[in-house]
Amino acid sequence: RSGKCYNKGLNTIKLHFKAMKKIIFILLFLTACSVQSIKEIPSENGTIEVYFCPRDNCSAVLENLVLQSKKVDCAVFELNLPNVINVIQKTESRIITDQTNYNEIYYLPFVKTNKKGQLMHNKFCIFDNSIITTGSFNPTERCAYFNNNNLLVIKSKTLVGNYNKEFNELWNGNFGKGITTQNTQFYFNGYLIENYFCPEDWCANKIIKELSKANQSVYFMTFSFTHEMIGDVLVNLH
Repeated sequence: RSGKCYNKGLNTIKLHFKAMKKIIFILLFLTACSVQSIKEIPSENGTIEVYFCPRDNCSAVLENLVLQSKKVDCAVFELNLPNVINVIQKTESRIITDQTNYNEIYYLPFVKTNKKGQLMHNKFCIFDNSIITTGSFNPTERCAYFNNNNLLVIKSKTLVGNYNKEFNELWNGNFGKGITTQNTQFYFNGYLIENYFCPEDWCANKIIKELSKANQSVYFMTFSFTHEMIGDVLVNLH
């Protein structure tokens, strides 16, 4: 009897040892994957310029960028700035605008619009596959000379890649939920940058996650605020 128990004990130890080996292997594999995923986050150096309209004459900034470029792709909610339209016609351009504002530039041969009912609310341009502009600024007379807006000019290979894929989705008629963004995180001049597109990247969830980290203060400035979950987070923080 004692011999049988001894053998059973040895067998149990062997089984536990095998199980532990599997667990250790899995942990090592997960650690390796984690380290690999950290290494796979792109890293680059570039420049960011920030302008506030109307103080910084965003219309002239955009016009000069077009003048310095051969190819320009823009997805903008609305476009009616004469100076920008005049110079953009002299480049190899593609413009996407929202259906509600299509009649303003329908005569341009390189313009497309959404016809599925969703608002195309983007405000970005890609210049010669090397620079992007984004922000709240719409290239319209109202946004340029009267409303308060911001315009970012960023030189970044990673962002150009992300925005190119988003633009091509829209250009091909996919105005709903498209493919999720691949390089949502990257190091830019040593700082971690995150880049998302709505609705496919669930932008609200990302905002809620960042807001939830706040310990002392949150400042926000928005044209319209109707998202109840984001509102709830701010109420709880307050």
